[in-house]
Amino acid sequence: MLISEKSTVSKTAEVERERARGMTDQTISDDIPPAYGDHLQDVTTANASSDPLARLKGTPTNFLSVDQRNGAIKGTYIIDPSLHIHESYLPPPVKEGEGETTAERKNLYLHTMNGSVDVDVWLVGRKNGASKTEQKRTTLDISSNDGSITAKLHAIDTIDPFTMNVFTKDGRVTVLLPRSFHGPITMMSGDGSCTLSSDMLKTSIHVGLANRTTRYFVGDYSSSAQQVPWEGDEVKIETRDGKVRVRYIDEVVQPSTSSSWCIFSRLFHC
Repeated sequence: MLISEKSTVSKTAEVERERARGMTDQTISDDIPPAYGDHLQDVTTANASSDPLARLKGTPTNFLSVDQRNGAIKGTYIIDPSLHIHESYLPPPVKEGEGETTAERKNLYLHTMNGSVDVDVWLVGRKNGASKTEQKRTTLDISSNDGSITAKLHAIDTIDPFTMNVFTKDGRVTVLLPRSFHGPITMMSGDGSCTLSSDMLKTSIHVGLANRTTRYFVGDYSSSAQQVPWEGDEVKIETRDGKVRVRYIDEVVQPSTSSSWCIFSRLFHC
């Protein structure tokens, strides 16, 4: 069978056209990723930006107890008071045999015999202020026998009322509270000052000062005066040797004049 040169050229041209068409289709396919993949990425990004829990590393827990002899306690703790954890998975109550029962177990207990404490605590609340059939105050206990304490408390959505006890025998104490805090603050220092920030003072009344103990009520006291016993937010802080400072978690702190002068001196070697 004889094949003409014209026929061969025609077949070759057709093959080249098919090859070019295939390369073009492949290029278009690579340049435009599937719309489904784009959609998933957009949703994930949106959820991460709108949900505080999505931005935190870790998952919520409840009735967490950390009790150690030596070393600092640092990190982030996410506490969901509504999370049920079976009793069999939990350690014995911290003060069992000294009056504390299982029902009085702390939602968060952090204690070190010898070391500082520097923690961020996130309390998980209810979205849109949804009501609960049973409301119980969240309990937080943070302490050190020898070391300074910094406790930063954050609120996710509408949190339930809470009580927080902070104690150290030797060291300063700094506590940062969410703007939603409403209730009494009791600060005691054996050898140091006890102060609220300027923003917090604007929404507080000074209740009293006696025996090195300073008391304030933060929020609208007139609407709360008849609530006896008090069942709202409450913070108690004590240090035997050190200063006590309390402010809002989102409050901007201006550097003091002495701090600015120290920076100026270092810059110019004064």
